[in-house]
Amino acid sequence: MTMLEEREDGIVNMAKIFHKGALVYARPKAKLFHLGEEHKHMQEGDESDIFVLELDGVKVALLVCFELRFKELWKKVEGADVIAVPAWWGALRREHFRTLTEALAIMNQCYVVASDSANEECSGLSGIVTPQGKVQRNGNTPCLEEVYEKREITLMRRYLDVGIK
Repeated sequence: MTMLEEREDGIVNMAKIFHKGALVYARPKAKLFHLGEEHKHMQEGDESDIFVLELDGVKVALLVCFELRFKELWKKVEGADVIAVPAWWGALRREHFRTLTEALAIMNQCYVVASDSANEECSGLSGIVTPQGKVQRNGNTPCLEEVYEKREITLMRRYLDVGIK
């Protein structure tokens, strides 16, 4: 999830991961969307805070919205089993969100869990993409489910060895 927070240096779009009721990861969005003038209202975070963390044996990473467009950030999350992408993605770039989330899962041979608003301004393409490229998008469904199978990641990474460990 993300939320706006006021800090000493200004407002940031803070991404947070909670696990077992505790905050385990927090960082400001590192790439602000200049077309939407985010840079006029928020401070940018540091890319060095983007990394893969392990939770109960599952390697997890997070890219916030516009960060999805930067290939150098894809490299930073390489090796994750699950990449979360919370977004407020514009409807005019709907197909970009679809393509990038699917490519991220296929390229990194992992699960991608993408969330976006379903209002008319946004893509409405929340979804889950598996390492095989199987896609579920929510449409008007309030919740999606996918069984996490570490075996599927391992098989993909062994079968199509592109150097991801």
